[in-house]
Amino acid sequence: WAGALGLACSSDDAVQGDATTLGTTAADSTASQGFTSTSGAGSSTDPTDPTAADSSGGIAPAPCSCAQPDAFGGEDSSCSAEALAAWVPGCPEAQPCARLTVECPRPGADLYDCTSELTYDEPAMQCMLETLRDGTPARLEIDGLEDDGVFSGQSQYVVHVLEGRMALRAGCQSIDVGVLAFEPRLGVLLAPDYFTGCMAMEAPADRYDCMISGLGERPQPLDECP
Repeated sequence: WAGALGLACSSDDAVQGDATTLGTTAADSTASQGFTSTSGAGSSTDPTDPTAADSSGGIAPAPCSCAQPDAFGGEDSSCSAEALAAWVPGCPEAQPCARLTVECPRPGADLYDCTSELTYDEPAMQCMLETLRDGTPARLEIDGLEDDGVFSGQSQYVVHVLEGRMALRAGCQSIDVGVLAFEPRLGVLLAPDYFTGCMAMEAPADRYDCMISGLGERPQPLDECP
């Protein structure tokens, strides 16, 4: 898929943000992000609040508020939806939609540019657009457009839709030296009418790009869990 998907990664740029390889940290760059700042969010009962009182009276991280350190740092690390979902514990687990797959329909996709032929799971995309429009808490699994050929896998993302029209997303891609990880970031979904407009677009690729861009502006990275 080097030619097939590597040239069609503008949507991924809006999602993935900064990449880390095998748990190393990269500097923040918001120029290509698609999320909105969420500073000052919530009380201790808000899922975006980074702390909450535990049963002993101390302070413990609230669910879905912090990232596990070294999520992809082990020798057995692999890029999967399950690993991405476990990176930030306590997020919504309900999956109302099937995985949104993005595929090249012809074999040997690494040998040519398949950008204009990519196929999208349109029922899954419609379901996700409705979920994002309504702000329904959910876990969404999405294939990215990034693929670097025979020695790598396709990029993958998990988006958790939270209460208050918040969206938390993380991504990864298997490469020849391990896992390229796109750290969890939190932002605000665009307005419901925006996603209604995405649904009206005729081309599946346009609906996909529109959906990804609607995840927000300038995402904020999460603190590591203690």
